[in-house]
Amino acid sequence: MTAPPRRLLTLVVPLMLLVSISMSAARGGGFLAEADDGEAVYFRECAGCHGNEGQGDSAGPSLKALLDSEEAVVGVSQLVREGYGNMDAFGNDLPEAQIEAVADYVVSQFGISGDVSDGEVLYGLNCADCHGAAGQGGAASSLIGVPSPMVVSAIRSGPFSMPAYGQSTLSDSQVAAIAAYVEETLAPSPQPVQVDMLELSLRTVHVLAVVIYLGGGILLHGPLRRALRLIPPGQAAIVGTHVGQGFTYLSWLSLALWGSTGYWMLFRLGWGDPSSPFTLFISPERLGNPHGVSMLVMLSVWYLIVVNASIITFLLRPRLARRVTADADTEAANRVVETISDSARWVDILALTNLLLTVVGLASGALFL
Repeated sequence: MTAPPRRLLTLVVPLMLLVSISMSAARGGGFLAEADDGEAVYFRECAGCHGNEGQGDSAGPSLKALLDSEEAVVGVSQLVREGYGNMDAFGNDLPEAQIEAVADYVVSQFGISGDVSDGEVLYGLNCADCHGAAGQGGAASSLIGVPSPMVVSAIRSGPFSMPAYGQSTLSDSQVAAIAAYVEETLAPSPQPVQVDMLELSLRTVHVLAVVIYLGGGILLHGPLRRALRLIPPGQAAIVGTHVGQGFTYLSWLSLALWGSTGYWMLFRLGWGDPSSPFTLFISPERLGNPHGVSMLVMLSVWYLIVVNASIITFLLRPRLARRVTADADTEAANRVVETISDSARWVDILALTNLLLTVVGLASGALFL
């Protein structure tokens, strides 16, 4: 079979590309949508509720009172990403580039300027009774730091118990003036960063206690155990006893610091409830969010480790210290050896269980980072 003429390829390949683009557009995504074209995204995702000209209807408020500012672009991006009121969130459906593109398009196409001085007067007449003279909140939520597009949307759509203000009550320029006043005057003033040294100290000690407990356990059951196998059994028994006693003291110290700092931080957060022992003294209402569940998991892990460590320290280790007396018969000697062997096996099982529990506690605590 002979190769197709080069001239034929130069005709066929562009034609195939054109057909592919047409088919992509016919499937609904469209070539323009794949490019980060704000206008295309607007007409595909937004115009159905807000109208081709941003005039709005019963399904979505007018966009013609948006401010023409960089802050407004950021605010529109947030609304598109997270949703607001009856508006769906598009953060999981649109790439970030398309969210930014449609925000740029909306503000550049519909944004207008707002007079801050007029907005102050209008805010006092229409908003201050509920939101407070300084936007601090009262009968309604605080407006400090609220993006101007959210202010415009709230005025026009009336979320929750707030009434909607139509064109007959407030014009687009008046709504824009209120939004400008809120954006420029009620913006949160920058506060100097203050480090809570007690909180920082508690967190540092808490994390170090967990790491020391975990690291000590790994060291004891890894390199140290292999090292003991390289020396004579009698010497290994003496070294192992001393190392085990030292690790016991270190373990209990780290466990005490782990638990005390954890509960201290819990009550400093206002999450503690001394009357709720069945939730490990965590306020039951806090268990309705992931952080509360994470806290419950961490404290449950700590209690289980304490129980296992108590069994090792006060029940099993004394059995490991037993020795065969000189006058013991064979049966008594065998019982002692068997007791020591069983106790050593359970020490290993419980110690490894505690290491696994510590890893679970660290993984759960990662939610607070």
